Amino acid sequence: MGKNRVITRRDFLRGTAYTAITATVGQTFIERARAEEKVRVILIRDKNAIDSMGNINPKVDPTDTRSWGL
Repeated sequence: MGKNRVITRRDFLRGTAYTAITATVGQTFIERARAEEKVRVILIRDKNAIDSMGNINPKVDPTDTRSWGL
């Protein structure tokens, strides 16, 4: 880096604009990642959990360990 580079006003403004855009977009990705951490997934191993039409059967109890097939 033996060159002395002069930073013009245009270069300065362009760099600050890119930094602001990057910070904003990066913050959006961080917020999405935090939102995904709060997702709760429940696995129900019951053949009656979903009917033939693809609807959820509300009568199936996810805490009933007898239907887990273990």
